[in-house]
Amino acid sequence: MQNSWTIARREFRHYFVSPIAYAVAIFLFVVLGILFYVNVSFGMATGQIPPDGRVVMGPMVTLLLLTVPFLTMRLIAEEAGSGTIELLLTAPIRDWELVLGKWLGAIGFIGLLLAITWIYPIVLHRMTTPGIDQGVLLVAYLGLLLMMSSIVAIGVMVSAFFRNSLAAGFATLTVILRDLDNDGRSHAFIAVEPTPPGDEQREIILRAMAGRFPDARWKTYNEEKQIASFVGRRHLYIVIYEEHDVESAAPVERPTLFAV
Repeated sequence: MQNSWTIARREFRHYFVSPIAYAVAIFLFVVLGILFYVNVSFGMATGQIPPDGRVVMGPMVTLLLLTVPFLTMRLIAEEAGSGTIELLLTAPIRDWELVLGKWLGAIGFIGLLLAITWIYPIVLHRMTTPGIDQGVLLVAYLGLLLMMSSIVAIGVMVSAFFRNSLAAGFATLTVILRDLDNDGRSHAFIAVEPTPPGDEQREIILRAMAGRFPDARWKTYNEEKQIASFVGRRHLYIVIYEEHDVESAAPVERPTLFAV
């Protein structure tokens, strides 16, 4: 484990002499600052500034998804391209210690960037009444850090397949965007005839799912909550039966299934 910490400290320090890291940080802070200013200015003009962190968290998630791959692209690809990977592999260090150290170094730098962006919620907290719930904000940042941890792990893995850092960065970005492109399966509304809970409703859900998502296989059905689950080749589907009033739910004119 000591080897991993040594590698992590080296990688963390390397970001402070890397032009790419500075470029990513400047891009993140400048764009996030502009969006924050525009949103807050619009809120002040209309008298409606939302007392939550969504003004910051929403754009920041998108920006990090687009920039983190370029922070991870050199982690192993640069070692392979320069020939130093052979020295590392012949050193008294295990493969997992090398990978863990690279991962920890990148997470440390990204965590520092996230900590700096906390200034935006602090400003927003002072401008709103009763202010931002700090507990919710802390959980949101923790969730974002965990999300970035998984993306860094993907970046380390992809970097191991390349000798060119830039190619590794674009490959990582492609993998991430491909995962986000789920062919519209994140949510879908399927109109069905109104049916009470029970076997008939279960059969209607089965037929509706078979027509919309052929890869879905039946798993469970909760008659009391009117919720069903299906397992596909690459997706888990949660189906919620909901009845909608035609007048209040326009343009939806019939009860729908909500499939995730």
